[in-house]
Amino acid sequence: MHQNFEDNEYVKFLGALSDLNQPYSCTQWGNAPDGGYSQIVHDTGSSIYSMLTPNNYVPATVWIDHKMRVHDQMNTAGSWSISSRINSMLEGCGECRIDGELIDDYSAEGESYQQYCCEDFGGTYYEFSNIEDNYCQGSDATWISLCSSCTGTVDTDNDGLADECDDCLNMLGDLNDDMTVDVLDLVSLVNIILNVTSDVSTCMLTDGDINNDDIINIQDVILVINSILSVQIDFNKYQFN
Repeated sequence: MHQNFEDNEYVKFLGALSDLNQPYSCTQWGNAPDGGYSQIVHDTGSSIYSMLTPNNYVPATVWIDHKMRVHDQMNTAGSWSISSRINSMLEGCGECRIDGELIDDYSAEGESYQQYCCEDFGGTYYEFSNIEDNYCQGSDATWISLCSSCTGTVDTDNDGLADECDDCLNMLGDLNDDMTVDVLDLVSLVNIILNVTSDVSTCMLTDGDINNDDIINIQDVILVINSILSVQIDFNKYQFN
């Protein structure tokens, strides 16, 4: 079963083996599933089993979500049951926000957190067989996926990361990462120098250090102003080696 999700870095399978050599060895258990088990731990004293299976199912299948909460548990789960619950967890793996404020999950039974985030705030939620294709239109809330694969074909800063997956576009002078050097970046740069901005990311420091001297100062401000005024500048000319 785990082979179906081996390309998804957010899905992990773990077998907790507590009845070693009664009668099967660890190797025999490992070879039992088609293609072999993904990972097995020796559950000495059945501590993992006791912690996660209050209903005492034998064998037991337990699904744990990205917040380390038990999503569901079942006895002798089949492939459909396993896949559907994994997909359900993946669909709900994210955050719902309105103007940056986190909205707690109050989804109804049978409704995903993502669907709640869309429809309870005025949107229409469209579902497909591939949950990666699900999307929302017209909601006042924004869904931020935490467990979706990140793909893209555009790499603006040529650093090997697609723009969709890149949290820093590495453009000198562009402190707010909108691919434009303008007065907003100048204000951010001055605020850093004056210690007005306390939450400064590594990306902002890198993009603000125009001459690459490991110090953000008036020299960088002058270079950004010249860029805004369309004065032709080769930033590399001002970088110290």
